[in-house]
Amino acid sequence: MKLPGSKQPRLSRPLWTSLFGWVAVLGSVVVLLSDFVGCVVVEDHNPISETISKLAVGEYGWVQDVGLDVFAAGVIATAIGLLVWQWGGIRWRIGVVALVLTAITVLVIAEYDEYKGFDGFGVDIHLACVYILYVVVAVAAVTLGLELRPVGRGYRTASFVFAAVWLVGSPIFMFAAPTSIDGAIERFLAVCLVAWISMLAWLLIRKGQRRPGEWGEGEA
Repeated sequence: MKLPGSKQPRLSRPLWTSLFGWVAVLGSVVVLLSDFVGCVVVEDHNPISETISKLAVGEYGWVQDVGLDVFAAGVIATAIGLLVWQWGGIRWRIGVVALVLTAITVLVIAEYDEYKGFDGFGVDIHLACVYILYVVVAVAAVTLGLELRPVGRGYRTASFVFAAVWLVGSPIFMFAAPTSIDGAIERFLAVCLVAWISMLAWLLIRKGQRRPGEWGEGEA
């Protein structure tokens, strides 16, 4: 028995889905570690009041950049793993595309150094990426959540909860939060994003450990 919409693979899909899942887990761990290390090595950095972007400027900016790059690779791995799995329909594919756009946006944020100093054209690029990230992450969470019901209620619910937190919390961070807690709110949203990607990664790993057709309805 094959999953809906699947085709006979040339290589083992369970092997590939597990591999991509573990790459995504690695990306999630590295980006969290990079923020922690950045907070330690950057002198006088306040993670409560200062944003993650502040860590990407200066002598140790490469630490944050590496973390974001590896995380973007993990998001790409998640998207490829979901595509290889071939579960769901058009909404699944929209979610995969949104994940790819998420990774590209994170890469641009990490690698585009012209926003150093936070004025001029560079900051326009940075802000544009932030707005794009807001949209594509929300689209990914909602569309994939809609397709995850047969896999498990827990996965669907977690995706919808994350989407709600992201949709409400991001505008608060951008437009309403006092500067004294900017960093805390941004890091909260970032951890939620990393946790959601990690959930998808765990789903891919579990999928790779199962025999074809073994996934049951309504499993959490």
